Amino acid sequence: MRLLLTGFEPFLDYEVNPTMPIVEALNGTQIGEYDIIGRILPVSFKEAQQAFVELIEDIEPDSIISLGVAVGRFHITPERVAINMRDSNEPDNDGNTPQGEEIRDGEEPSYFSTLPVQEIVDALKQAGYPAKVSNTAGTYVCNTIMYEGLHYAAARQIPSGFIHIPANFDLAIVLGNVPGWHDRDLLATIQIAIETVLKTR
Repeated sequence: MRLLLTGFEPFLDYEVNPTMPIVEALNGTQIGEYDIIGRILPVSFKEAQQAFVELIEDIEPDSIISLGVAVGRFHITPERVAINMRDSNEPDNDGNTPQGEEIRDGEEPSYFSTLPVQEIVDALKQAGYPAKVSNTAGTYVCNTIMYEGLHYAAARQIPSGFIHIPANFDLAIVLGNVPGWHDRDLLATIQIAIETVLKTR
């Protein structure tokens, strides 16, 4: 089985994106029955959406997990829901600031994650990692990617969803006054999440 794992490039004033080393470390590896295919997406509403759809069509994954950084959060936070909305006062890497635009015109207003979000949280806590379910993926590029993954998953009944992670130490040092995790711990949490998805399929 193929699991598509995505992360993002740096954006805004964030010089590093801690999703990148996770995706790069797991790309080409195998976790249980999953062959992990890792890809980095641009932080661009238009380009990320297009690239993600093309990846899905090319790979035809059996499961999808997308990652994003939520600077300021301390917990690993699997997202519960994505909404059909692009809205941001912060520009993407192309300078776009969409205001109240639908991701897919006239399509479903929202999709709930088909990842076992509570089971992932429970497994992370059992392993000693702070984790909790998040009920908002925002309306930035992360939400767009989560929505697109779930739009694909809806017709195929596969696990798909999004997990926000805290800053790593490198990013926390640059920004100051935000929680930071070691890269190895961030990597371990995503491995646990993938194992949990596999167990609950």
